[in-house]
Amino acid sequence: MKYIIANWPGTEAVYLFETTIMHAHFARSQGIPRDRIVAAGFVGDSADAPLRCHGQSTSLGVTSRGEVDTEILRRRLKGDGASGG
Repeated sequence: MKYIIANWPGTEAVYLFETTIMHAHFARSQGIPRDRIVAAGFVGDSADAPLRCHGQSTSLGVTSRGEVDTEILRRRLKGDGASGG
């Protein structure tokens, strides 16, 4: 999966989508303004981390914030409302 995190008033929303879609195309299709995007990359897993954000988006020129993004995604998947998207 790929992801984008956008900064909206009061929250950072995470968006997940298929790896076949370019980050920039996804952002444009969802109406996410470029100046709101604070991180982007890939969601993968490894033996020591079942969920991990990493990498970068070349089409947006934005990198992953690693553990910061991973924690936002974990909270969202748990459904605590800490992030939107």
